[in-house]
Amino acid sequence: MWQITRVAPEYARGDLVGYAGFDKRDVVGQITSPVLLLRGDSDWLVPQSMVEETSSRIPGSRIAVLSGTGHYPMIENPVEFNQAIRDFAESLS
Repeated sequence: MWQITRVAPEYARGDLVGYAGFDKRDVVGQITSPVLLLRGDSDWLVPQSMVEETSSRIPGSRIAVLSGTGHYPMIENPVEFNQAIRDFAESLS
């Protein structure tokens, strides 16, 4: 895993506390642009159920689960990450 695993606990804790209560489920359904939700299959911070629920609220959204990655797939597996975005963008044209 990338260097992010070495973040000092007090900084990580501060980030997590900052996200407590952050809930936009009531407004994501207003998104009208194409949306691709990307998630690493080993992401312990964002469960698959949360991604699926979010996707169900955004009309026409798609989910890509990237293998062998955690919460930072753009760093952990940039090739697959970029390919997922490329495939999504090409599907729109």
